[in-house]
Amino acid sequence: MTTAFCTAALAQTDTSRQGNAVPLFDNLQSDNVEISQEGQQLLQNESKSETGAAIRALERYYNAGKYPEALRMADFLKDKKLSHSENEQYLRYTIASYKEMSYDREADSVMMLFTKKYPFYLPQSFDPIAFQNVFDNYSVIPRLSLYFNIILHMKTNVKVDSIFPRADTSKIIPTYDSDRSYGITLGAKFGFTKKFAASLGAGYMVASFNRIEDYGATKFYYHESDAFLTVPVLFYYDMFKWKTPLNGVIISFECFGGASADFVFESDYQAYTWFGDNAQYTISDKTADLNEKVRFNYSTLLGFRGTTFESKRISLYLEGSWHFMMRPLNDSQHRYNNSDLVFNHLYIPDAIHLGYAQFKIGCKFNIFYKTVPKYGYGYKN
Repeated sequence: MTTAFCTAALAQTDTSRQGNAVPLFDNLQSDNVEISQEGQQLLQNESKSETGAAIRALERYYNAGKYPEALRMADFLKDKKLSHSENEQYLRYTIASYKEMSYDREADSVMMLFTKKYPFYLPQSFDPIAFQNVFDNYSVIPRLSLYFNIILHMKTNVKVDSIFPRADTSKIIPTYDSDRSYGITLGAKFGFTKKFAASLGAGYMVASFNRIEDYGATKFYYHESDAFLTVPVLFYYDMFKWKTPLNGVIISFECFGGASADFVFESDYQAYTWFGDNAQYTISDKTADLNEKVRFNYSTLLGFRGTTFESKRISLYLEGSWHFMMRPLNDSQHRYNNSDLVFNHLYIPDAIHLGYAQFKIGCKFNIFYKTVPKYGYGYKN
C-alpha cells in the first residue's frame, strides 16, 4: 500500500506533463501524437529557444525513422526565423527526409536552395547519408567572377616578313631582341558548366623590342615600344581540381584559347648608329606617327591557368599564354612617311608580325554561383 500511494503522489507532481501536454520524447516513440496547429510540443522543455528545440526534434524524428513527422516539423519551421546554423541543419534534415520518402523532386529543389545559400559547404561525416547522396549529385560553380592580372614577364618575338634596306647597296639581316614589356588585364568570367567557362576582358599592354644591324665597324640600333589596348575573349576548359590537405591550398588546372582585339594607341622609338667608343652619334627619341601602323590588329592565343590558393570567393592563380598577331605591325604603304628615320638614319621599318609569350599572376573574385547536376540529371527548381 505504501508503494501504491507513493507512485500516485509522484504521478500527481510530475511537472513534465503540465497542461496535459505530451513530452517530446513520448512523441518520438508513438505515431499517435500529432503536432498541434500552433506547432507547440512542449518545445520549451527542450530549450529556451523554440526553434532550437524544433530543430532537435526534426533531427530526432529523422534518426528514429519517422520521416513523415520530420517533414511535418520541417513544415512548421519553414516560416520561422532561424539562425545561420539552425537554417543549415533544418535544410540538411529536410533534404534527407524528402529523399528517404522518395520525394526526389522536392529533395533536389531544397538542395538547390541549400547550395545557393551555402556555396562553400563541405560534407561532414555526421551528415545524413541521404543528404550526402543528394549533395553528391550536384556541383556548385562560379556563375560570374571578376578577375585582374598583371604581367610578371613577357617576351616579345618578331617575325620578319620583308626587310627594307637602309641603303641601296646594303641589305643586312637584322637581329630582333625582346625588351622590357608589361601590362595589366581586368575582366569578367562566366561559368556555363562545371567544365566550360568564358571571359571578356580589357587590358593595357606595352610590347618593346630592339632591332640591331651589325656592319662590323658600325652598328645601327633601333628600339621601339608600342602601347596597346587589348580586348581578349577566352574560352576555358577545366582539366582537374585537387584540394590539398593544407587549408586554402587548391591545385587546379584549366586550359584556354581565344582571340584578342588589339588597338595600338602610342608608339615611341629610339634610333642611332654606333661608330665606336670615341665616336659621337645622334639619338632620335621620338613618338611615331600612328598612320604608319596597322591601328587595329587581332591576336590568336592559347594558354593555361593554374589556381594555387582559394578561400571561399577569392582565389589566386598563375597564368601562361602565347599570342600571335595576325596582321603586320607596320603599314608598308606608309613606310617612307617618317623623314627622321628615312633621311637621318637611312632606315625604313621592316614589315613584321609580333608574337609574345606572357607569364601572369592574378586574383579572381566570385560574385554569383550556380548549381549544376554533376551527371546531367536532376531537377533545377
